[in-house]
Formats: sequence, structure tokens, C-alpha cells
Amino acid sequence: MIALVGISVISWEYFLRSQGHIPGYDDDEALWAKNRSLVYSSPDESTVFIGSSRIKFDLDIPTWEQKTGEKVVQLAMHGSCPLLALENLGEDEKFKGKLVVDVTEGLFFKKQEDEAMSKELNI
Repeated sequence: MIALVGISVISWEYFLRSQGHIPGYDDDEALWAKNRSLVYSSPDESTVFIGSSRIKFDLDIPTWEQKTGEKVVQLAMHGSCPLLALENLGEDEKFKGKLVVDVTEGLFFKKQEDEAMSKELNI
């Protein structure tokens, strides 16, 4: 029975990919912009999360909302460094909310090293 289910799933996956369908993430500019507009709610009502895929996919949003009574504003993006979002929110005088920043060391510090190297080499 398990083999039959496994073969069925693999066959369905192969069929969909052969038709041009590829797996995707719920992670694009339009969704980010929509969620970005939600950061202006009261700090008592929501918490904003930024970072990479670790916080995006590992945060259990229903549990967070149930335990805290607050809405989640998810601004994390797969494979991204949170520095740009952090700078964007920091420069926005209308943003007065709570912010949780997920730091994936390889992504967070690599960007800074690359920028320092670019300045040093005048690139």
C-alpha cells in the first residue's frame, strides 16, 4: 500500500513538472508590499517579523496569534538579509510597532562583508 501511494505521488509530481508547473514559495514582491502596508496597526495589536526563510517558514503564526492575542505581519523573505527591511522600517517615522529580527549569520554578515570589500576596492 505504501509503495502504491509513493509511486502515485512521484508520478503526479513528474506529470505536473512535465506540464511546466514548478514548486513556488509564497514569497514575492506583491505579497511583501501588501504585508508592508499592515505595519501601521497599533503596537498592542501586532508584531512584525523580518528575516530569511527560517523565520518565514518556522514561525507558527496561528499559535503566536493564539498565545499573544496579536496579529503577525510577516515581512521575512526566502534567502534574504533583513538589513534592507530593518533600514526601511527604521526610517519610516509612522512605524511604531514591535519588530522581531531573525538573523541568519551567513546572510546577515556576508552582505556587510561584501559592502566593506566593495568600498575597499572602490567597486
